Parts: sequence; C-alpha cells; structure tokens
Amino acid sequence: MAGVEIHANIIQTILEGRSIISLSNAIKTLFLLGIALLGTGLLIRFRPLLGLIITFSLAILYTGVSYWFFTSQLLWLSTIVPIFELGFICGVNILGSYAISEREKARIRKAFKYYVPAQIVEEIIKDPKRLELGGEKIDATILFADIAGFTTLSERLSPEKLVSLLNGVLSALTEVVFNYEGTVDKYIGDEIMALWNAPLRQEDHFTKACLAALEMQKQMAILTLEDIEAPVLPLKVKIGIHTGPVIAGNLGSYSRFNYTVVGDSVNLASRLQGVNKVFDTHTILSEATYILVKELFAVRELDTLKVVGKTEPVKIYELLAVKEDITDIQKAMLRSYQDGLSAYKNRCWEMALQAFKEGLKVMPDDGPAQVYLARCQTYLQSPPPLEWDGVFQLEYK
Repeated sequence: MAGVEIHANIIQTILEGRSIISLSNAIKTLFLLGIALLGTGLLIRFRPLLGLIITFSLAILYTGVSYWFFTSQLLWLSTIVPIFELGFICGVNILGSYAISEREKARIRKAFKYYVPAQIVEEIIKDPKRLELGGEKIDATILFADIAGFTTLSERLSPEKLVSLLNGVLSALTEVVFNYEGTVDKYIGDEIMALWNAPLRQEDHFTKACLAALEMQKQMAILTLEDIEAPVLPLKVKIGIHTGPVIAGNLGSYSRFNYTVVGDSVNLASRLQGVNKVFDTHTILSEATYILVKELFAVRELDTLKVVGKTEPVKIYELLAVKEDITDIQKAMLRSYQDGLSAYKNRCWEMALQAFKEGLKVMPDDGPAQVYLARCQTYLQSPPPLEWDGVFQLEYK
C-alpha cells in the first residue's frame, strides 16, 4: 500500500472502533503447545508417508481457519510458527521411524544371519509380517544330517584337529542348506538340523530338502580326512528327512530364545537319520515326503518299522538320485531289489533270497539287500507267525 492508503485505513479503523485482535503471550504459548501435542499424538500413530500427508493437510486446514478468523472476526493468529512447528514434528517423526526401522533390520539380521541365507534375511526385512514369531502351526520339511563314524574319528584326532575338521564339515553342509534356501535350526555335536518352509513359506520345500540331501552326499564324497595318517578315509553323512506339521516360532526363556520348530515331525526326522545305521544307507525319507517327491527322484522302499518313541508303524524309503541322474547299475540293482522285496512281503523266502543275491552281484555293497538277505535266511530257519505283517520293531534310536 502507498503511505496515504495506510493512513486512511488507520483513520477508518479509529472512526469505526474496529481493530485487529491479537492473542496474549500466555494464550499464544498454550495454543502452540496444544498444536505440538496434537501433532505429536497424531503423527506417531502413522507411518512416515501417511504422517507427511497428514502434516500437509493440517497446515492447509490451519491456514484456512486462521484466514477465516482474520477476515470475519479480526482475530490474528500466527500462521508461520504453527506450520513450522507441524513440519518440525513431522521431520522428527520421519527420522525416528527411520532409526527404529534400521534398528529393527539390524536386530533381524543379527538373529537370522547364521541360520538362513542372506536373500531370505532380506525378504524378512522387506516384510517382517511374514515372520510370525511366538509360535504358529505349519507344514515343514525337516532334515537331520549326522557325520558317520565321528566317534571313531574323535579317538584318532587331536582336539584341535577334530574341531577344525568338524567346523569344516559343518560349514560345507551349512553352505549346501543355504544354497537350497533352507534354514539351519541348530548344530548338535556333529549333527546339523535344517528345515524348509520356515520362517518363509516355500511351495517346493520338500524338493529343496531332497536336492540339498543329494548335494550333501556329493560334498562329502570329495572331502577326505587328510589329518589321519593312514588310511585316508572318505567322509560320509547320514540323513533323515520328514515332512509334516510343526510349531514354528521363538522358543526358550524370556532372556534367551531361538527361532526353531518343535513337534512329532521333528522327532521322526531325527529317528529316520538313525535308521541309516540299520540299512547302511545314506538318506532316508518318510512316506509323507516320498509321496511329495516320488515323481522327481529315484526312490526305493526300505521297510515298514516302528521307531523308538512311536507306536504307529512308519513306511520309509531311500533317496537315491534325481531320476535323470540314476545310473544303469542302480537301475539293474533296483529291479532285483524290487523283485526280492515283493517276494519277501509274500513270505516267499527262497525266491526273495535269490533276487537279493542277484542284486548284490550288481552292487555288492548294497546295504538294504544285505539286510533282507540276512532276514530271509533267518526266516527260512524260523518263519514268522501267520499274523506277521512285515513291520520291523527298531529297538534303538
């Protein structure tokens, strides 16, 4: 305005007795404090992006309200300071949310980096809601792998060499688990427990577990115990795999806990790993896993048995190879083995005996054929009772 117009407005204000009203300092302070509390109370409830939208909306709303008070009631409300105050609160909220988010990501990385592959950790960080902590019932595939003959090795190696060897072997097995997107649940001495479909869901978790088991056998075949003077022995690993319901979540005490799975399915997988000793096999599957993977892998039936701790019999199978990778020798062995097993189930001991002998000519070190050969010889001398159902009772773990 030109100076004369300012003077005219002053004169008009005096003549009409109307003047602009301003709040007292005490009321201004309470007013700004109220805005601060309102803004903080609202913004801390929402994510940064939504908080930013709310801040802009409040700033526009406040500007409109202050304009209405000024034009209709001649009440002047400070505009810049409250809007700046809202912007400051919004900025603090964004920085605080970022700091909390980074701290949560660091906590998740620390909790899972030793148990699951890095890519799975990043998936959990992107969507933490996919990680249901505290316990949930899911179907998972559990794998137990144990170094064969470790007790004998521990007697032949110094503690330093034994620990070095154990760390090397477990590192190799862990890398295989990670390569097939599994989770290492825990290490139990010379044994490793791994699982699939937790903490993240995997549609083909049973396939990944079987591929990991075959890869573990390959890795063990190329490792040798160079620490032993003579002879140099190849390492072997015994594996048990089962697919079934488990409870997955953070279990332990209030001060210390681990992400793990518990349930009868875990116990059965552990028992199957031990059954390898009976048949001198490498990898045993439960029937539940077999049904899911039989189209992809070469698998043979081993037995129906009652493992320690279970009353119901369990049908078990040996995982041999991916179907495309099975050798001619294995095919010939399987034909004789299947003939022998069929005759065995029908109590035709002589016929079964001959079939298993034929199979051993093809593969002399075939453990299951040797086991059934011994059983047939026993049953020829002392046949089982007529109500015999073919179920074998396992007396030890």
